Amino acid sequence: MEIQKNDFTHIGKDLSKSQQIVRPSLTYWQDAWRRLKKNKTAITALIILIVLIILSIVGPYMVQWSYSDQNLQLTTAKPGVGGHWIGTDGLGRDMWARLWMGARISLSIGIIAASIELVVGTIYGGISGFAGGMTDNLMMRLVDVLMVLPELVLVIILSMIFGRSFLTLIAAISVLHWLPMARIVRGQVLQVKEQEFVLAARTLGANSSRLIMKHLIPNVIGPIIVRTTFSIPSAIFFEAFLSYIGLGIPQPLASWGSLAADGQKTLIAHPHLLFYPAFCISIAMLSFNMLGDGLRDALDPRLRK
Repeated sequence: MEIQKNDFTHIGKDLSKSQQIVRPSLTYWQDAWRRLKKNKTAITALIILIVLIILSIVGPYMVQWSYSDQNLQLTTAKPGVGGHWIGTDGLGRDMWARLWMGARISLSIGIIAASIELVVGTIYGGISGFAGGMTDNLMMRLVDVLMVLPELVLVIILSMIFGRSFLTLIAAISVLHWLPMARIVRGQVLQVKEQEFVLAARTLGANSSRLIMKHLIPNVIGPIIVRTTFSIPSAIFFEAFLSYIGLGIPQPLASWGSLAADGQKTLIAHPHLLFYPAFCISIAMLSFNMLGDGLRDALDPRLRK
């Protein structure tokens, strides 16, 4: 078929539209949130975590019994017996109230420990990477020495000195968990501090603290947030392990780890007492890890389109 001139129509041109911005300008965080919303797995994990946090707040008050109320006439009751939604434990305490009180303790420990790791590790690693030279060498050798210390031995020593308590458990978990964060931040700062915008800020008279807080840390915030997200399930699991071996929260307080330890004692006769805390630990850790994977993809500037 021969193409004729009449087959085409001249549509003209509008110079006023040539400078029009078709796509709205997005900041780094707006673009990260846009990409995170497209990740259905990460959003599902975020919704699950929000539900767990809400239940940890209101869950203990949804039943008429306190987490510490005992009823020795109704011990290890099955779900639904006596009005107890998911049964009772070996001392007749309502498992629903104890499960969500345990969620409150476990999630609080995980979030607080990760926050301490975020602050201490970011400051320490930022100073080490920015200073460089002998200061960096000495600070990293201290990190190397601390990383070879056995965590469990430190936990036992702290428990013997200060006793078993919520604050002691947080201190035991946080005492060494900031070391990987310090290494990550230090490596990121070493990469960023040699770039042109840092040199420009230094040329304009910015002091060291301003360079760190205004230029270096904001540009490495992505890996920091991702590492913090992965640190929360790590702290939750470590708390569960400590509670399981008897170094966790003292009675009558409950955590997911202590509930799992109590349920393990009656696993054959009453497996549901172990199932509930074990399921919550698993779903929380899985959700935090899936959210961390989503944040890693969303905050990676190389994937920005």
